Amino acid sequence: MKKILVLLCTVTLIFGLVGTASAFLFDFDSLPIGAGDAAIEAYMEAIYGSDITVTGAIVANGGVYGPDNYLTFAGPLATADGFSITFEDIPIASVQFDWGVEAHNLNLDADGTNVFHQRWGHYVDGQENLAFSPEVSTLDFYGVGNRSGMFMIDNLGSTPSPEPGTLFLLGSGLLGFARVGRKHLLKRAT
Repeated sequence: MKKILVLLCTVTLIFGLVGTASAFLFDFDSLPIGAGDAAIEAYMEAIYGSDITVTGAIVANGGVYGPDNYLTFAGPLATADGFSITFEDIPIASVQFDWGVEAHNLNLDADGTNVFHQRWGHYVDGQENLAFSPEVSTLDFYGVGNRSGMFMIDNLGSTPSPEPGTLFLLGSGLLGFARVGRKHLLKRAT
């Protein structure tokens, strides 16, 4: 009876530990103003622990957006009006971010599908939380049209999908527990 109780407690503990994957927060405050794609990638990869590609972003600060560093697009609207973040090895199951828009608009596409749109205004801001099923790899933040203005993204949080190796270990552990339980039941039956 004790072994069965220990087995049940262990299985419960494993499921409690696996739960959902940990969320990662990127606040960009440690990056210098004007830092571009390479510096942003290195910062995000150090936190996330996996390869990330950033295209068209720059770190900015101040103005109506407040004193925090944030991401915006690099270059004038004539050449670029957005930036992309791609989680190369481990896709994400959810994302949350603070946003602000000044005389422009903001869209977010996740793997090519529009999942967020905010129309322009003198200045508007907010926070967005999105979950993805299936998981996504690329987030494209962009404005549309030729309005002069800016948008910002800050406090970007993401939750990675479970890694296949983690799922394999969990499955192996459960199979092991099932085998031990089966042996225990066979011993009791004889």
